[in-house]
Amino acid sequence: MIAQMIADWAARNGFIPSGEKTLKKKTDKAEISLEIKRSSLVVICLYANDRKPRIVTSLFKDIAFDHDSGDIRPSWLALAAS
Repeated sequence: MIAQMIADWAARNGFIPSGEKTLKKKTDKAEISLEIKRSSLVVICLYANDRKPRIVTSLFKDIAFDHDSGDIRPSWLALAAS
């Protein structure tokens, strides 16, 4: 259920499926990959000017959901925006 909520959120925010449980999004600053695991989410940000990836993981239980709107407030949002 939580994995589906993350996938739905990602689709609403421009992420494109790139495998069974992987979603990707390219911006002018970075390429962001979301990998949905059994009980966690792995976020990989590869910035255009820095070829070293930044990797953040969150357990599903640590991700804050707004169940009314379906939005999530992932801790990696600041990482992806920087």
